[in-house]
Amino acid sequence: MREQRSGGSERRERSSERPPDSAGNKPVAQRRERSARGVDDGEGNEIVDRGGSGHAIARIATGQSGALTRKQLLLAGLEESAVDRRARNGLLHRIHRGVYVLGHEALAEHARESAALLAAGGRAVLSHISAASVLGFAPLTAPDADIHITTIGAKVRSRPGLIAHRSVTLETEDVRRLHGLPLTAPARTLFDLAATGYRDLDRAFGDAHAQRLVTAREIERLLDRTGPRAGSRALRALLSDNASGFTRSEAERLLRALLRSANLPLPRFNARVAGYEVDAFWPEHRLVIEVDGYAYHGHRAQFERDRRKDLALTAAGYRVIRISWRQLTQEQFALIAVISSALSDSRKPG
Repeated sequence: MREQRSGGSERRERSSERPPDSAGNKPVAQRRERSARGVDDGEGNEIVDRGGSGHAIARIATGQSGALTRKQLLLAGLEESAVDRRARNGLLHRIHRGVYVLGHEALAEHARESAALLAAGGRAVLSHISAASVLGFAPLTAPDADIHITTIGAKVRSRPGLIAHRSVTLETEDVRRLHGLPLTAPARTLFDLAATGYRDLDRAFGDAHAQRLVTAREIERLLDRTGPRAGSRALRALLSDNASGFTRSEAERLLRALLRSANLPLPRFNARVAGYEVDAFWPEHRLVIEVDGYAYHGHRAQFERDRRKDLALTAAGYRVIRISWRQLTQEQFALIAVISSALSDSRKPG
């Protein structure tokens, strides 16, 4: 009899230790059922706690570059007081109101972008310089830089660390997903940068083009769809300046004709100099000319290779002048003056 009473007491004690639910003190099994039926609004992140709240939290954070919302923490099984305690103890670091990152303050890649999207909520996407950085045709976002987001329809207020834009023209084709982040497509990103007067727009345009992230046709379709708006003129000008996608043979033909019209000596084209192939070379003047264009020189990696090439040629005693396709086609008088001066000033090898 004693053993029966002891066993019953033990069962009652175990039953009393069942963890309460954070919302309404419902048993865990009921909360699982509610989550599975979609009753709780977790915005697609209803992670059921099958291995303790710590496991659920880790799973959510992993899918969001370490960022979580307060609502997600509560759905994972934490109580309000537990969230506040973890924030005070440094286990959670507040990035925006109601948004935290898990663990230490050395943020994972794209954690700030993910936190900004969570703070905006709803239908928000990364945009402007933040989208360009993730896409790879703008410098990486500095640790203290504001994150730009664009909301579709809903209005979100800007706040420290987050600059919010609103759009009613963002179509399905204007949105992509990369590294788990929703963001504006390359063409739309360039359009937004142009609209805000981004000073390195031509460089961003060149990098996006060189990496084959965007085509002229995609930009033209977007401009036709959005109509005359801020940034349209600047983006159309870039399209016009770089419409030809010139080849080396075209550059050689134009440069040859330009030099002949100015009665300047012709160089050797596509010559090998100090281990490199160059566009134009005057051996007796130790002068090299390279024609740059977006199709061949717009990408950062190519830019760095060009700089290394220039340093090697300069170290070998050659003078290097880089000209653009635009100079070759639209600024010919100024270009003739530069080449003529370089030929006059250079000395023959002694």
